[in-house]
Amino acid sequence: MPAAASAYISFEDPESADAFCVKLRSCIAPESTLTCQAVVPRLPSWAAARRISCKKVKISWHRPTRIVWLNFGDRDAAQRARAMLNRGHYTIGGRQLSATGPDISGSRRSVLTWTVVLQNVPSSADESEVERSIWVKADKPRHIQLAPAAEPYVAETVSSLVESVLSRIGPVDLKLDPRDHEKRFKAIALFADDADARESVKTLRDQRQGFLQQGKLYLQLMSSSKLKVSARVYCCVQEELDAHPGEWQKAQVAFRTYPDPGPEKRFVTLKVEGEQVKEVANATNTIKGILAGQLVEAADKPFWVPALATNGPAFHKLKQIQQELGVLIVRNRAKRQLRLFGAPEFCLQAQEQIIKEISAHASSVHAIMLNGKQFGWACRGGFAQISSVLGSDVASFDVVSNPQKIVVPGPERLYRQAVELMERAEDQTFPGPREETNKDCTICWTPADTQVTVACQHLYCLECLESLCTLADSSGSDFAICSQGDMGACKKMLPLQELQDHLSSAALEESLEASFASYIRRRPQQFRYCPTPDCGYIYRTSELVD
Repeated sequence: MPAAASAYISFEDPESADAFCVKLRSCIAPESTLTCQAVVPRLPSWAAARRISCKKVKISWHRPTRIVWLNFGDRDAAQRARAMLNRGHYTIGGRQLSATGPDISGSRRSVLTWTVVLQNVPSSADESEVERSIWVKADKPRHIQLAPAAEPYVAETVSSLVESVLSRIGPVDLKLDPRDHEKRFKAIALFADDADARESVKTLRDQRQGFLQQGKLYLQLMSSSKLKVSARVYCCVQEELDAHPGEWQKAQVAFRTYPDPGPEKRFVTLKVEGEQVKEVANATNTIKGILAGQLVEAADKPFWVPALATNGPAFHKLKQIQQELGVLIVRNRAKRQLRLFGAPEFCLQAQEQIIKEISAHASSVHAIMLNGKQFGWACRGGFAQISSVLGSDVASFDVVSNPQKIVVPGPERLYRQAVELMERAEDQTFPGPREETNKDCTICWTPADTQVTVACQHLYCLECLESLCTLADSSGSDFAICSQGDMGACKKMLPLQELQDHLSSAALEESLEASFASYIRRRPQQFRYCPTPDCGYIYRTSELVD
């Protein structure tokens, strides 16, 4: 028997993949072992932040209506009334109607009548209301005839029935649009799972429902993506972003921004939404490209010197260049990169100035590894003593690493000074505990820049908190992001909701990817990465069966 084989076929959207599977299954002979199944598309790790959500479904259904015939004895009056109705000058219940005609009826022996037919008249309208709507006396009809009214229904009652139908597919939250639409009731359904939202559209679209008097439900799947970005970055790229909504609107893609509701307003959320997942993905990729800024490069490589990993002189030089040129410089210590945001001409000047002036700080970075006793000394005034001798912007205190360390960039003489201070103090009595009112960052022990206070009330720089999350220690039995307050003794786990509140989309995605990778790595007997190059699949292992 020949060995089994498989093939992976890519489609632009899930609907095409489903349709292909249905068509192929209809062509497979009953005795064949050939099978096909639509699967979630593979995504490389860098695309995780671009994942498109398809949990939202727009739903509408017609309001109950009736037909009304207006009979006129004069053709001119009939034509005037029809024109006024179609222009919206005559309305019933505040709604514009559709009028056709006039058509002539009768014979030479009877009185001739010109009839105008009104469509989509609210079923609750009666003859007197129709007559009052034509307020010009010369345009009033001779006779009004109403078709039997459809049984009226309450919007809230019907929306509950619609939600009941949807909940049979999966957990859903339905919200009725409070605005008064002329012809339809409208609602938004938010499913807990993308697959349920797709299934609801597939099974219920254009299907007649008994509780709608055999009327149809109209469903449209909506695709969306959200990107949470630093407010400082958004201010720098806002003008570039504002140049695109016009072209996105032509592709029926909406773009909206939502400032952070918190008092600090550290972030802005960007939302892209549309009916076509491909168009939403294209717009999202464009935004991601803008938010990436300009990478600082030297010799076609990301520019970086070890001194940039601390908040020492090199870091303060970056701050100075940033202020002088009016650009934003974002440091990513995890990736060892610098990115620029602002006007292109100023970004170019900033890059040249960074390479020229920061290269002077490309000296060695020395680390003093601390044992338990030395760490206690550093926490209780020892690091402050080193900073007072070497300079407040020279050394940095790393309480996250294992073991903890004091980092001293620059000449070796500074490193030796710090070591001598620590050795002389080994026999000294430690000062009291660190003051709780200290406004320094828990990680870098320098005044917190863009302050973030977590639930355990410990203070962080926003950059230090993001570094803590993206470089979380995974050497223990389980991956966890824990607070480093109280000289590293806090260890209270930061819950997912708090990470979502305080991190940008990029930092949150990196943290979740690190957590997932750690989970897979710790279970080699259960999971394997696919050995195929550039394949993002992970397989659950199983025992061989004879």
